[in-house]
Amino acid sequence: MALLTPDPYDKVKFDLRHLEKRIKRLEGEKKDVWDVLSIIGSVLVPVAIAFTGLLFTYQQNIASERMAIKEQESEERFNQANTEIATIQARVEQSQAMSDLIDALSSNDGPKRRLAVVAVELALKPEDAKKVLEIIASQDTDPEVVATAQSSLASVNVVIETTADNERAGFQALLDGDLTKARQSFGEAYEISPTSRNVEEIYSTVLTPTQVQTYNNAGDAERATILQALYQQILETYPRSLPDDLKTEMESRIIDDSAQ
Repeated sequence: MALLTPDPYDKVKFDLRHLEKRIKRLEGEKKDVWDVLSIIGSVLVPVAIAFTGLLFTYQQNIASERMAIKEQESEERFNQANTEIATIQARVEQSQAMSDLIDALSSNDGPKRRLAVVAVELALKPEDAKKVLEIIASQDTDPEVVATAQSSLASVNVVIETTADNERAGFQALLDGDLTKARQSFGEAYEISPTSRNVEEIYSTVLTPTQVQTYNNAGDAERATILQALYQQILETYPRSLPDDLKTEMESRIIDDSAQ
């Protein structure tokens, strides 16, 4: 944050230049030394007083601005600390929930394990839930727990497949240059599975309504630039979300445009 207070020396420099011009004019008129000193005194005394006032005001303003900068920096550090604390608390709570879930899945109580199986489907990301449910379905000795795990596994697989279909449609629309359709597809994927892969981030922070509107209102050259930036962002940040064929196609689009 830059300091905005004007420098008082600029005012003094102006007054001194004005004084120099008056002295030269007096010399041209051949005034005596007392006349010159009188003129100098009449100018320098007000300049000195004005400079003292300006300097004091300048120092006060600088101090105020520096204090404002420090307060802003302190507020930013405070907000950052709060964010980090919230993240840590969320991780602790998640860790505790996972610990409780594992204890329930390890219980000798069949009904309790069945409830834990349902909790796995609801609490974990679809990909993680699938792995846990596959283990329970193949290893648990209670037929009712196995049946519950298989039912939950079937539901999770539907979610994964439907989400993947919507993701693919979103990436394909992005390659087709249709950001409206791309956002709609990722929105549908987000509604089905808000925690799946990077769907939430792509929907909420990449293909934002503002980004889509800016693209739709842009000319051809600006649209091409926006698409290139989006392709680069997707490839760098979300490469695992891209199907292999669409990833290759997106990479070639960047290479082709760079070669032109």
